Amino acid sequence: MRTEEESSERFRIEPAARQFILERGGVIHITMASANINPCQGPLPLIDIGVPRGAGTKYLRFDIEDIAIYLSKALSGASGAFRITLDTLWRLKKLAVQLSDKPGQ
Repeated sequence: MRTEEESSERFRIEPAARQFILERGGVIHITMASANINPCQGPLPLIDIGVPRGAGTKYLRFDIEDIAIYLSKALSGASGAFRITLDTLWRLKKLAVQLSDKPGQ
């Protein structure tokens, strides 16, 4: 586990996304999309609810307040902050994650 201060600099969770995560157990994981999607683009993070397979060996765990975040070791070297938002379309809700260029954005 990482410190609260380190986690809060690395991850920015919007209030609506935070509530959505807490309603579903308070655990998320962030992995890297396949390079086949767009090989010219930098690392493309994907987000999902729940504890990932291989959580003990393939992921780093960060705790922010009541939320546990598992970050793929493949993304651990990425610079910048992960911004977690909630996308909504009518009644459908889905978490989204973007990697910003600079920490704290």
